[in-house]
Amino acid sequence: MPDVRYVCLSDLHFGATGSILTQLEHVDEVDLVHASPVLIALLDALEELAAANESGEPPTLVLLGDVLELALTSSHIAAMVFDQFVAHALARGSRIFAPVIHYVPGNHDHHLWQLAREQRQHAQVRDSAPGDQLRTVPHASALEGFTDPATTEGQLLALLIRRHPGCEDIQVVTAYPNLGLRAETADRVAILHHGHFVEPMYRLVSTYKSVIFPDHEPASDVHGWEAENHAWIDFFWSSLGQSGPAGADMTRVYEMLARDDSFELLLERVATHVSGGDRDHGDGVMHWVGSKMARTVAKRVARSHFERERHHTSVALSDIGRDGLMRYLDEPVRRQIETEFGALPGELVFVFGHTHKPFETVLETEASRTPAEILNTGGWVVDSLADDSVQGAAVVLLDEELNAVSVHCYHEGAVDTGVAVRSADPKGAFFRRVQGLVDANSSQWGRVATHAVSVVRERHQVLDLNIEEGMAPHEPITPRVDTGAGGGRP
Repeated sequence: MPDVRYVCLSDLHFGATGSILTQLEHVDEVDLVHASPVLIALLDALEELAAANESGEPPTLVLLGDVLELALTSSHIAAMVFDQFVAHALARGSRIFAPVIHYVPGNHDHHLWQLAREQRQHAQVRDSAPGDQLRTVPHASALEGFTDPATTEGQLLALLIRRHPGCEDIQVVTAYPNLGLRAETADRVAILHHGHFVEPMYRLVSTYKSVIFPDHEPASDVHGWEAENHAWIDFFWSSLGQSGPAGADMTRVYEMLARDDSFELLLERVATHVSGGDRDHGDGVMHWVGSKMARTVAKRVARSHFERERHHTSVALSDIGRDGLMRYLDEPVRRQIETEFGALPGELVFVFGHTHKPFETVLETEASRTPAEILNTGGWVVDSLADDSVQGAAVVLLDEELNAVSVHCYHEGAVDTGVAVRSADPKGAFFRRVQGLVDANSSQWGRVATHAVSVVRERHQVLDLNIEEGMAPHEPITPRVDTGAGGGRP
C-alpha cells in the first residue's frame, strides 16, 4: 500500500490572534506558554498517520507559507508560538516528520525569503576578493530550492528548530515561490506554491508599471513577477507587523476588512484624507466638486486593493480567482517547469493555500499535457465574523508517486465534526489508503474538528471586539513593555 511521503500544511499564522493554532490568554494577548488544543489534536492525528507508513520512514513536512505571522504581530511572538509546534512535532520523543523540511514562504512571512536571499549575497561577498564581479542574487529559487548550507543555516525557522533537544539534524530547504517535486517512477510533477501570486493584489507593481509604461514588456516568469513585486509584498504583507504602534494600527486595518460597516468607515477615512476633506481649503464650489470626485476615486481604488479572494465566501474559488490561478499556471509555472525539468509533465498536481478556502478540482492548463489536479489547503485563521462554510483547513498528503489526497479537518459552521477525505481520484489506491487510516483513527481526527469549531466561535467574538475598537476615534497605541516574563500564564 502507498505510504504518506509528504504532509503539506499552509496558513498556520502562528502568533496571530485569529489563528486557531495560537492559544490566547486574553482577547488581544497570545499565550506564549500553552499550545492551542487544535494544534495538539492536529499533531496527534498526524502522528498516528505517519506511524502507519509501512516503510517505517516518516513523511516529509512541507510548510507552504504564512507559517509565521509577520504582518500582524511581532516576530518574537510568532517565533515563540512556532516553538510550541516544534516541541510537539519535531523535538526528541515527538518526532513526527523526516529531518529535511521544505519551506515555501508566503506573503505574511515573505520577509524570511528576503533573509534567504541576503544569506546568499553574504556568502558570495564572503567568498570573493576585491575586484571580483559580484552576481545578482536571484529573486526566485530553482524548483528544488536552496539546499546549500550558506542559504539555510541562517534561516530563522532552522535556528528556532535546532535549539530544541533532538532537532540538531533538521534542515530547512527553502524554495520560493514554487517548490517542484518529481515522481520517482511516473511522469508526474507536483508544484507547491503559497498562493498569493494567484491574486492580482500581489502583482500590483507590475500592473501599474504596465499602465504607466505600456511599451515595456510585461514579466512572464516567476523571477520577473517576484523581482517587480517583492518590495511591495515584503513591506505591506510581511514587515509592517514589526513597525511598533504603526504595525498595531495595520492589524486594526486588516481586521476592519471583515465587516461591511467597518470596511466602509475605513474607505471613508482613506477617501477623506486623499480628497483633503480633513483640511481647510475654503468653501468654494470648485473645491467641493473636486473633493467629491477625489473621494469617489479614492474609495474605488482602495476598495479594489482591499477586496481579496477570501472575501468571496459563497464559492471556494471565484471567477477572478480562477482567472488568476490559470494565468499563474499557464505563464510562470509552465515556463519554470520547461526550463528546469526540460519538458512539460504528463500529469501535474498543483497545491496552494492562501485563500483559506480548501477545495479540489481538475483544470486544463498549459503547464501540463493533461488536465491538472488542483488542491487548496485552506487556512487555520479566522478572518470573518460569522461562519462561512467555504472557509476551513485541510492537510494535503502526497505519496511516492505524488498522488494527492486532502484531509479536510474542519469547515466553519459545519454540523458534522468528522473529517472528510477528498481527492481528484477517489478510486485510487492512495485515496483508499488514507481513507482507511482516517476511519481507523476517527476519534482523534474528530477531536481536531471539535476543538476547531469551538475555537473558531471564540475567535469570531475576538475579531468583533477588535473591530469595535478600530472603529472608535483613533488613539495612538502605547506599545507593551516586554518584561521578559513571556506574557503567558505563570
